[in-house]
Formats: sequence, C-alpha cells, structure tokens
Amino acid sequence: MDRILQALLDDNDFRLVRFQNQPSGIESRPDGIIETSPSIWIETKTSENAVDHNQIARHLKNLHGKQKLLLLTPDDDRPTQLHEDVAWSNFIRLAKAIHATLNDENEPASDKEAFLLRELIRLLREQGLLVSSKKRVLVFPAPDAWPMYEALHVYRRSTGRSFRKSTYLGFYANGEIKPVVPKIKSEIKSIDLRNQDAIDELDEEQRWYAQELREKIDNIDNKDWWRAFGQPFHLMFLSGPDDEETVKLRNPVRNDKRSRSGKGTAFTQSFTYVNLDKLKVAGTTGDLRNA
Repeated sequence: MDRILQALLDDNDFRLVRFQNQPSGIESRPDGIIETSPSIWIETKTSENAVDHNQIARHLKNLHGKQKLLLLTPDDDRPTQLHEDVAWSNFIRLAKAIHATLNDENEPASDKEAFLLRELIRLLREQGLLVSSKKRVLVFPAPDAWPMYEALHVYRRSTGRSFRKSTYLGFYANGEIKPVVPKIKSEIKSIDLRNQDAIDELDEEQRWYAQELREKIDNIDNKDWWRAFGQPFHLMFLSGPDDEETVKLRNPVRNDKRSRSGKGTAFTQSFTYVNLDKLKVAGTTGDLRNA
C-alpha cells in the first residue's frame, strides 16, 4: 500500500506506518517510535469529465493538518480548475503502480496479495478504466449485427444499458473480432425509427443520422430491415467499412479463450472494452486479455 499510494500521491516519502528505533527527541531518546500517516480522503469517479468541483470544495473543508484528498478518475489528464491541494490520479497510473509492486523482486508481494492485486487490475480492465476513451474499443457479440452494419453502418441494441465513452466499436462474431473497426460517429439512446415526431425532437446531428438511416432502409429492397426496427432501440451510427475513420486490422483476431475446465468459451457474452493499439497487433484474444 505504501508503494501504490506513493505513486498516486506523487510523494516518495509517504508511509502509512513508520517504525524507528531510538529516535532523537528534544531532551530524550526513547527506545522506539511508531508513527502513523495522516488520513487520506478519497473521491472516485468512473466516468470522464465527471468531477464536481462543489463536491471537492466540500470535501476539502473536512481536512485539517496534513490530511490529503486523493481524487481518482479515468480522465487522461488532471481535471482543469482542480484545487492545488487535491492529489489526482487516473486508473492507468494506479495499474502501473500495482504492476511495479508485483514486479518488485526486492520486496515481493505475498501470493495472496499478488492474487488480489491481479484481480483488481482485471476488474479495472474489464470495466474499461485502463484505456483512454480515444483508444477505447467497445466490443459486442454480433452474429446478427455484422450484416446490419455492412448494409446500414449502424449498430442496434436494446435500450437501458449505459456504456463507457468509447471512440470505436468492434464486432465479435464467428469466433473472432472482425478486422473492420468502425468509429462511433453518433448515437441515440432510445428511438423508434418509424416515429417521425420522435425524430423531429432530436438535436440536429442525431436527426440527420436518423433521417439518413431511414432513407437507407427505404432504398434497400428488404422489408426485414424495417421489422428489425419495430420498437425503440439504442442506435450507434458508425463509419462505413471503406471510410478513412474506420480502422482496418491486418487480420481478424481469433478467439482462444477457454474456461477453467479447458473448454472453448466466448470472448464476451455481453460486451467488453479493449485498447485499439493492442487490438491492432493482437493475433488472438489472449493477447488482449494479457495486455
């Protein structure tokens, strides 16, 4: 904990507990002293640009003496206008501090500590907190969605589930992540595409994408497409397969994930997040999990 907190607080002298033999007092030298650190107050955000400055100001009123406030967020850089007394870190920095602790041969973590720290990193990775939003790829299982994307350049899913801000969308189908990774251009959280009144209430950008999608469906001689949008859906509008903003991988990323019993299992049953740079060089999904 000392080493991890030193990295987050940017204070190499920080110690939770100090032990010292025969310290020098003013007029005496006792046999020993045990010192504890001042309290660290912690505020955590799991969404970008979510810092509430009024909340931070209220937290600071509680501090006295050498107490510290540590703010942990997924932002790439320190939030602007943040009070100078606030120590800030993101989850990527936290993970690097944990990795440094796990790799320290001079003072290695115990087996139990190492297991718990690796589980924490795994949790942060699965929650998409270790990837900058600019490089974050939201990967969905997409056996039926892939043909829809090829025809309409859209991803459709049920409403109600929120996702971490991502720049790209990946399709996992037929045991692989497809080599075409489109950019997320816009999205509408819930819309019945057949309801023109609902479309008219959207902002200008969303309305343009919704109208364009309606025209695409009308121009395709396949009535199943309209039936596919027969209720309100969450729509993500994507760059096309040949657009410059779409990332083309060298090869599909083959899934090699296995259960504890050794049987093959899906890379994701619901959705997951991966790093675009890691995706570009991955040969299998194992390369993504171990990144």
